[in-house]
Amino acid sequence: MEGKQKYKKIGLLLAIIVIGYISMYISSIDKFWENGQEDTNTAIEDAIRKSALECYALEGSFPPSVDYLRKNYGLIVNEDAYFYHYQVTASNMIPDIKVVKRWSNE
Repeated sequence: MEGKQKYKKIGLLLAIIVIGYISMYISSIDKFWENGQEDTNTAIEDAIRKSALECYALEGSFPPSVDYLRKNYGLIVNEDAYFYHYQVTASNMIPDIKVVKRWSNE
């Protein structure tokens, strides 16, 4: 009788350990995707900033909008997937640029 209870306790302990490992694995996958998304947003912000600096170097002022960069400097943006915050405070100051991924219902 004692042997069966011992095996039940060991089985329960193993089940708890396996569930713990599975939950840690799932958590690490979520963190991986979140970090990847932050890197993507930063890369897009850098691309917009580089285009804005190119415009400044050629025209002497920063562009008024992302749309201006798209039309005149070939910047490609995906407005269906991202929100673009681009705020100019002065024509000779680098704009405030922020990119945020839109939530998808898919």
